[in-house]
Amino acid sequence: MGRREGTLLLPLPREPLPPRWDADRGASPAGHGLARIQDRSQGCLREVRSFRHRNEGTAGHRGMKAIARLLDLLDDRTGFRGGWRRIAEEPIPGGSRWAFVFGSALLSLLLLQGVTGVLLAMSYAPSATDAWSSVFYIETKLAAGALIRGMHHHGASLVVLLALLHGMQTFLFGAYKRPREFNWIVGVFLFLVILAFGLTGYLLPWDQKGYWATQVATRIVGSLPWVGKGMQWIVQGGSGYGNLTLTRFYAIHVFLLPLLLVVLVTLHLFLFRRHGVTPSWRLSAEAAARSEPFFPGQAWKDLVAATLILVVLLLLGAYRGAPLTSPADPSRPFEARPEWYFLFLFQLLKFFEGPYQIIATVVLPGLAILLLLALPFLDRSPERSLTARRTWCYAMGALLLGVIVLSLLARLEDAGNKRFLLAAEEEARFTKAAFHLAEMGVPPQGPLALYENDPIMRGRRLFRERNCIGCHRIHGIGGTQGPELTGYLSRAWFIAFLEDPDHFFGNTPSAGIMPSFRSIGRKRLERIAEALVALSDEPVTPPIDPVKAKQGRHLIENGDLEPGDCTECHLFDDPEGVGIGPNLTGIGTRQWLRRFIENPGDPVFFGDTSAMPPFADYMNPRDIEDLVSYLLHLRAEATPLGP
Repeated sequence: MGRREGTLLLPLPREPLPPRWDADRGASPAGHGLARIQDRSQGCLREVRSFRHRNEGTAGHRGMKAIARLLDLLDDRTGFRGGWRRIAEEPIPGGSRWAFVFGSALLSLLLLQGVTGVLLAMSYAPSATDAWSSVFYIETKLAAGALIRGMHHHGASLVVLLALLHGMQTFLFGAYKRPREFNWIVGVFLFLVILAFGLTGYLLPWDQKGYWATQVATRIVGSLPWVGKGMQWIVQGGSGYGNLTLTRFYAIHVFLLPLLLVVLVTLHLFLFRRHGVTPSWRLSAEAAARSEPFFPGQAWKDLVAATLILVVLLLLGAYRGAPLTSPADPSRPFEARPEWYFLFLFQLLKFFEGPYQIIATVVLPGLAILLLLALPFLDRSPERSLTARRTWCYAMGALLLGVIVLSLLARLEDAGNKRFLLAAEEEARFTKAAFHLAEMGVPPQGPLALYENDPIMRGRRLFRERNCIGCHRIHGIGGTQGPELTGYLSRAWFIAFLEDPDHFFGNTPSAGIMPSFRSIGRKRLERIAEALVALSDEPVTPPIDPVKAKQGRHLIENGDLEPGDCTECHLFDDPEGVGIGPNLTGIGTRQWLRRFIENPGDPVFFGDTSAMPPFADYMNPRDIEDLVSYLLHLRAEATPLGP
């Protein structure tokens, strides 16, 4: 090969700068060459000078040349440089603005949702027997599983919020007007698809919350005229919820909706590229005419917004996580509530009942969607200022205000709804128990088998199935015909009972028989309660205080209490003895509770005055034993009691 030559951009001495200079470099093994200064206007060689290219021949230089050749090859085949140039040079009328970040931030968040969704799908099992177990595994066993699921859960809410903000910005800028009508319409359909993602994903954990909340949605589908029942049957996979319901919601959430989303986003971006950015209506014609390229100004703002969203999601996923209630149980109703972006519809249903429910489920939401779709054709004026669009601003404001007010009403009503709050506390106990049992492994039959194999959870279920809850109240839930059983046989339960026996037996034949011992003072009551708890010989928390228990036993036997001595009515050391009141020998032991449940009318207990039936006639020994386990467990859930 010949000597390497290059053409440098150097001015000729004492002559004007030529219109164009070329730098032409040949190849040289040693990296040496000649600098040829050429004046193209005159076509003559002025000077030849030796030079050496800096860093030429080093490993770094060769690597950069290899990368450059690869990029050149890719550009030759794909034209990516031209594509990037078109994006980077996209004109932004009036310059970059923070108001324009919502669209790109929403797109970034949708991509992040796709990534976290794929990661979750790798460990999720879409079947009624395995769905809850797989989500529990993701939450508790999989590395970073709780973080990923938390990001996906909170990301769904942020997607809805960003879509709303993007839509509001589009409306305020008048970007739905000609020629952008179809871009607006595609955006409305995109928002509906986003809501559908939230609706279908709610059921996938197959827990109590998702199971019962989604039934409200499918009932709404079933209320549609003519086609509703058929659509509900198709969505549910039958007349009720089961394995087919879950697999169909999974298929819709993972396959159908992403396909629709990709198509709509692609169409939305195509229309956006065709018509460009809509400048703010506040800008003057001169200011709007001054444009700025997308890169770097607007690109930097979009990057900041996307980074902020990622940080927020990481924090929410790490510190708030995603909820998972107890496994879906068709036999145990649940006070379900939808996600916040469906609360307005849930509240709206309360105003229309019976045959008028279709107004809340179909008519009003349908009219709102039609209004959004028809807005570009109803508001045909080219004016984009808010004052020129006062009527439509009022209409959109009223629609948004209605959604906000209905959502707040739903929250406020729940905050003051004692039944809802008690049900939430009960569900928290079920969830805690389910998590504890699942740590030891979920049976192949599914998570509900956890309850069947655990005496306490099985006893809890039997307590409801046998309608014990109809007479006895626990944690504010249940009837009042029988004694209150919250914290049954705990120190707090005994103290509350001694202070006000009629609060427990006021609706039974034993009402008014036993006097109140409130007058003897709190300290004496605590010692008597300690002695009564000690009679059970069962482990309690905190452990029995032997000194207080001995003092309490002395008060029971020789206390000379003002309302009356305990031993006048009750026996404490003779399991077969019959007194005026129930025999308390071994009260709180498994044997005592089992015997009482089998036959409360036994003379050693209430005799002929018992209003409780003998459950030995209705329950087998295992059921009674599990019910005893549950009653003993209530002592661990003790809370202060009172009228």
